[in-house]
Amino acid sequence: MLPLAAGIPVSLLLGFLGVRVLRRAKKMGGLPDRLVGVFFLSMAIGTMPALLAGDERLVPATHARLAMALGHAVLSVGFAALYVFAWKCFGPRSSWRRAVALTGMAVLALLWAVQGLTEQFAAPGGSAVRATGLVRATALAWAFGESLRYRLMMRRRAQLGLADPVVANRFLLWCWWTGALLAANAVVVLFRFLVGDLEHVSPALHTAVVICISSLGLASGVSLWLAFFPPPAYILRLRAGAA
Repeated sequence: MLPLAAGIPVSLLLGFLGVRVLRRAKKMGGLPDRLVGVFFLSMAIGTMPALLAGDERLVPATHARLAMALGHAVLSVGFAALYVFAWKCFGPRSSWRRAVALTGMAVLALLWAVQGLTEQFAAPGGSAVRATGLVRATALAWAFGESLRYRLMMRRRAQLGLADPVVANRFLLWCWWTGALLAANAVVVLFRFLVGDLEHVSPALHTAVVICISSLGLASGVSLWLAFFPPPAYILRLRAGAA
């Protein structure tokens, strides 16, 4: 289970970013922005019930399963939005991308149902939760891979003076925010497979994991902020460097 000490600050940060990106998308339009906003807001909203459900001091046992069900449902909606983002942003006419996105969404919905039928949404969850984590990690890995591919293409074009350095840098920032979340997700999935419950490890390891996840969440947030809301000084620096 993701520790509360890391989960709550990361959730608040992602929620703030999600609201800001959605407000920007409402003003400027653009499906990718909306999907990113939905993803980050779902991450923030969905993580909280799933986190709190594992602590009987915060959520009574009678409501823990409902909280887990709600949290995982919202998280699956967010990762479904990320699947659609990778499809619509990097290849809206690509048949294989459409197939991957639709399959990922269907598998997320199926695993949520399986989790309810086989595990009754008991915290921290078992095989269904672990499988769901892998499907979510696949969405992040796909978005990261697409961003990296476009980053390499845009960097070469920028070196030849054929691309805007600000646009080229945006794909680098997309690599950072997707890559940081992928790394944080990998840490959580790894512990689910190897340890099962992070609360039962040594205090030193628990602290290290909290610091790691918090740092990756912060790195992702800063990267996303610079990608969608770059300060004027940051843009001037990029253009000056290109010149």
